[in-house]
Amino acid sequence: MKVNKMRIVIVDDERRIREGLVRHIEKIEGEYQIAGVFSNGREALEYIASHEVDIVITDIKMPFMDGLEVSRVIRAKYPMIKVIILSGYCEFEYARRSMQYGVSDFLAKPVKLDTLKETLEKVSHELKMSRQAREDQREQEQLLDQYRGQILRAYMNDTANSVSAKSNQFFSKNMQAYRVLFLEGSPDTMLRFFEEASCPELFLQYYEVDQGKYCMLLEYRKLDEEERIMQKLSLLNGGDFILGISKRKIEEQDLSQACQEALSACRLSWYQEGKIFWAEKMPKRTGTVHVFAEQIIASVFSGNEEACRKELETLKREVLEKHADVLTLHSMLLERSEERRVGKECLEWWW
Repeated sequence: MKVNKMRIVIVDDERRIREGLVRHIEKIEGEYQIAGVFSNGREALEYIASHEVDIVITDIKMPFMDGLEVSRVIRAKYPMIKVIILSGYCEFEYARRSMQYGVSDFLAKPVKLDTLKETLEKVSHELKMSRQAREDQREQEQLLDQYRGQILRAYMNDTANSVSAKSNQFFSKNMQAYRVLFLEGSPDTMLRFFEEASCPELFLQYYEVDQGKYCMLLEYRKLDEEERIMQKLSLLNGGDFILGISKRKIEEQDLSQACQEALSACRLSWYQEGKIFWAEKMPKRTGTVHVFAEQIIASVFSGNEEACRKELETLKREVLEKHADVLTLHSMLLERSEERRVGKECLEWWW
């Protein structure tokens, strides 16, 4: 089994110290390899910018850039790298100041082999533990994302009880309000829109609930920017997508309702032109052709031909009883069902 060795960079302006450290490390059996040896901090940082490095052993006093500055830059740009400071007897104050830059350990000059080995083992163990912790966290986040996706899928299918799912799994403690966005097609345009909006008060998370269908949760941590963002969103034209947007919600337990609102708004695209549809602008449920269309669309969306046929029989009776414009209803729905094989076959059968 191949063991990934710890890649070490050595930085010291004294050639004797650099070569001594290299010899010591080569004598230590284990998982270490010399990735680079440099005489000043600038050269070392240039190397680190384009190479994978695990541990940096740096002198504290050097020309051009001292060990404190090297440590500061590494902590700011490469926080996963561990830094070990080399210090002389008279450099205690420098060493103390380096603590604020997250230095992992210190080595006093001249460096003894046993001390170096012990220090490297300690720092290597810390690296392994932090990597394992990050890996565990990634796995937990993946499981949580799967759980969230399952819950949202159930909400969209109206098969989950909002009380049985913990909606606070979806939102931060700073959530002031939220909307649900249901998108059919490519999410790229929408994701780019919110990225370019760069509004810290908004937080967007999205999940694929079916092939080519996404549920997006738009969380407001402050409401100041909502009107501006929503106005810009309503003017969005480019991209291959259809978007339904729920009403604004405040209570977390309304998440299931918000999902249904976003889905219903998206279904308006079957008989209205446009790309973005708002739940606030949904037609009221009256005995009109649009209400019948919405009900038929819901059955077509299920993809279940038998259930679709039964639903259409019921709707046919209701249409005839209420004298709706059946010709308009049929032609409109048939036109919108071109991409849905089951839906089109059922509508032709119904007619």
